[in-house]
Amino acid sequence: MIYGHVRIARLAANIRAARAHAGLSQKSLASRMRALGYKTWSHQAVGNVENNNRPLFAAEILGLALALGVTMSQLMGAPEGNHVVALPSGLALGPVTVRRLASGIYDRPVVWAGGDIAVTASADLAGARP
Repeated sequence: MIYGHVRIARLAANIRAARAHAGLSQKSLASRMRALGYKTWSHQAVGNVENNNRPLFAAEILGLALALGVTMSQLMGAPEGNHVVALPSGLALGPVTVRRLASGIYDRPVVWAGGDIAVTASADLAGARP
């Protein structure tokens, strides 16, 4: 699985599902985002996000979690099953590592030496280049 396509598509689908579960229209969600200070949010922006046509900043994911009454982890939706998530560098993370990172557990899956990866410490790192 490729990180960018799968994870961002999952985020978009999770935002759409959370909005529907909350009984909010795109216009209502945009209004809540503006109330939180995200001034450029409109119903078109919500639609673009839900259709995976607009990238999100981390602060916007936080705002969406608040506006939708869910956690950021719920929106990010770690992959289910035994799928490997490949980073653009080619480093592949196993599903347990990704789920732990998404749930707020950081147990040093990568060790750095300056700007280079020195060690991949977790046994769950797939290690293979996708």
